[in-house]
Amino acid sequence: MARLDNMPRTRRRRAAGSIGAGIALIGGTLAVTAVRAGAGIHPVMVVGLVIMAAGVALLVWGTRGHATAEEADRRTLVREGRWDGLPAGTFEEDGRIGLRSQKLWTRIVLPVLGVLMLLLGGVIALASEGDTEMLLGGCGVMALGLLMFSVVYATAGTVYWLDPDGVSRERWPRRRAAWSEIADVTVHRNRVLLGLQDSRRAFVISAGVLEISTPALVQLLTTLRAQATR
Repeated sequence: MARLDNMPRTRRRRAAGSIGAGIALIGGTLAVTAVRAGAGIHPVMVVGLVIMAAGVALLVWGTRGHATAEEADRRTLVREGRWDGLPAGTFEEDGRIGLRSQKLWTRIVLPVLGVLMLLLGGVIALASEGDTEMLLGGCGVMALGLLMFSVVYATAGTVYWLDPDGVSRERWPRRRAAWSEIADVTVHRNRVLLGLQDSRRAFVISAGVLEISTPALVQLLTTLRAQATR
């Protein structure tokens, strides 16, 4: 199977990218908070910038080596007779192709980020001492923490199924679109948008937290749609 559990090199690179993104977000939040507080060149700002730089470096390392690691894992699986031909990060069950979220994101990175954001926002709000702008900033950081937990709820486990008739979302909010309804497949930031022919709101796939890479997902969706509608 092409699950990341069977692809250690790819998993390490994806993990580095995920952790790096989280670290960079925390560092950036600290630095911006120090600047908005009018502290000038403050130790908190310096620490935040250092943390952000470390996160970016880890993110770049994970991203640049991803393709090479994936190819090396694929060759290993082919040699061992365990390669099923599916893109890395997918699996087949009952004639359907499943797309799962990365455990690292939904079990570690997002929950930890959520807790840190809630704590950081609370500290900022408590230290505002009547400063309305600082209080609102703290509340905004706490709102980001709550957003992290909402993302975990919406993306944990098997999120999407691709079958001969179309694509469906397993988690709330549940949704389904037939291949014949899909007019195009586009990418916007960390999301893959399936444009529908009747101009309804696009079917959105949160690709950033999935085991499959975004380019591989776009290729897979395009191929399945072409096969179903020809």
